[in-house]
Amino acid sequence: MLLLITPYPGLKEVALAVVEEYGYKDIDIYVGNYQKAPELIRALNADQKYEAVITRGGTVNVCRTVTRLPVIEIRITAFDILRILKLAEGYTGKKAFLASENLTEEFSRFGSLMESDVDAFSYNEHAQVEGLVGVLKQQGYELIIGDHIVYNSALEMGMNSMLLTSGPEGVRDAVEEAERLCLHLRNAKKGETAGPHRREPAPVFPADREMPTRWQEVSNLLIVSRISQMSAGDVHTVFPKSQLEMIKDYSRTPFPTIISGRDGTCKNDAGYLCCCFGRKKKGVFIRLDCCAVSENQDFGLLDEALDALFGTEGGILFLEDIDRMKTEAQKKMVRILRKLEKNKELKLIASCELPVDECVANKMLLRPLQAVLDEVRIELKPLKEYSREIKNMISVYLGKLDMACGNYSAGIDRSGLEQLEQYGWPGNTRQFMRVLNHLVLGKKGMFIKDSDVKQVLMEEGEGGGSHLVSVDLNGSLSEIEERIIRRVMEEEGMNQSRVERRLQIGHSTLWRKLNKKK
Repeated sequence: MLLLITPYPGLKEVALAVVEEYGYKDIDIYVGNYQKAPELIRALNADQKYEAVITRGGTVNVCRTVTRLPVIEIRITAFDILRILKLAEGYTGKKAFLASENLTEEFSRFGSLMESDVDAFSYNEHAQVEGLVGVLKQQGYELIIGDHIVYNSALEMGMNSMLLTSGPEGVRDAVEEAERLCLHLRNAKKGETAGPHRREPAPVFPADREMPTRWQEVSNLLIVSRISQMSAGDVHTVFPKSQLEMIKDYSRTPFPTIISGRDGTCKNDAGYLCCCFGRKKKGVFIRLDCCAVSENQDFGLLDEALDALFGTEGGILFLEDIDRMKTEAQKKMVRILRKLEKNKELKLIASCELPVDECVANKMLLRPLQAVLDEVRIELKPLKEYSREIKNMISVYLGKLDMACGNYSAGIDRSGLEQLEQYGWPGNTRQFMRVLNHLVLGKKGMFIKDSDVKQVLMEEGEGGGSHLVSVDLNGSLSEIEERIIRRVMEEEGMNQSRVERRLQIGHSTLWRKLNKKK
């Protein structure tokens, strides 16, 4: 029985495909980076259940410190290096590759062969990585390519980063090497065969905090995370470089902050990054869904829950869509926030769609609430204003897709890139990611062709205009209305809060229209 630990989700997908294609048996696959892998090995009681561990990069060495089992490395292949070099070609800006010395030498050889403009640097120990990344940033490098440790370090400093990912060839070679080694070890035991291994369910790690029963009424409003466990690498969204730098710089302040931006600018992810880039590294991050807060909400219970969750450590309270909270609810929220702001270990962040002054002028944000929150502003402008950064965003996002789902892609041809640069992106960053998702999932080879780009953009709406869709207009007005609502539900990922905001209807109205008797 083999244990395969993949440092990122995309490699798990690649491994599953390899196992299925080549018919490998008795391999358990889990996701865990260099920080999580030791915990996973202990939780699985790996020394008693498995014959060998397979993993890659910096995770190999940390695994060897916590297990007596042989640890086999998924090695970076020539094809992996060639692919990342090709993908980095589309990024305009100063680029660096940072890895261990032997890998850097191999990367440099291929880079010279391809006349690459990526400069290569090496480190001897993992402890050096953070400092080296900081030096590269000071030297004007904008994109850092490397292993998982390098990738995370660059992200934490607000830089663009690409992970040097592994393809199926490296996984297959590692599995075959592990099987040969295990067979040799069995034979060395003088014919003694290992008994059958009993499969255990995947370990379930307990939640950090559980809400008491009396808080169940407000539990649907809150998402709670430990700040120490949050990482910029968890954010799948790719922002224009200038936006990312603004988010990083403004997150350093302890003052209340409002993030504004039109639909699709990914304000929630910006709020999450504010926490990751911020100076505060202890306490909890709580996201409050303001759309779901009714005027009849038990604010005493909400106050009690927030006070207990933050405790003496404090943390960050993120008020999502504060401009969508009902007027009476905003008045009650002011009292809670004024009490919470006395906690010097607490930072307040809020998001709204329109610029703050417009929200106040349109009575979407009460002035007393503005007075509590409006000390620092982060304005996420429409994506069409960052057309010069689209090419770089494409390179970075294709790298993120490979990390997330293992969809190997070496880039988009020149004509396709030009079409994407000239597109108007009415749906902003969320639409950008959706288009790239369609292009990668629908590609027939390593490269995405301009004909594929043209087809996907036509489906989105030509020339950057409105996203045109066909709706069956047969039947009564009520039936047509229901079809429109259900189409919007699909586009918004079945998120009722976003549907209500987009259609400007209340929760009860939406429920009634979707559940009326036929």
